[in-house]
Amino acid sequence: MSYQIIDDCQMFPTMDLAQLSIHDERQLSAEMQQYLSDSPDKMRTTGTWLWQAPNKIKRLASEPGFLMACKYMGMGHYNYLIWNHSTNKWYTTTLGGANRPDAESAYMGWTSQQQEGIGSTIKEWMYKFNQD
Repeated sequence: MSYQIIDDCQMFPTMDLAQLSIHDERQLSAEMQQYLSDSPDKMRTTGTWLWQAPNKIKRLASEPGFLMACKYMGMGHYNYLIWNHSTNKWYTTTLGGANRPDAESAYMGWTSQQQEGIGSTIKEWMYKFNQD
């Protein structure tokens, strides 16, 4: 996998209430386990994308996946790479917003819809994001 580990704590938008850790998932591939064990307290970057520190990857029970990486788009909007733990597939979505109602609407839309996603690997996403 091609990424740069960063020492400084950059802002990765998450919800402090999230309690379900990715480390507790039973469906982790060998590649995912390897990724999660490499410098688990440090974030990574690939291209313009920021990857959450493995020990901080958590979700709420109502969330349909784990927020793995993000890219700031401006005006409070972020693109997120999400791993759906139920299907073992990946997808991207835009969350956040210029104000609280926009952000809440985007979040509610995300948690209420089933995303099909695609079969992929962390390595493939990192390669793609390095081209970004």
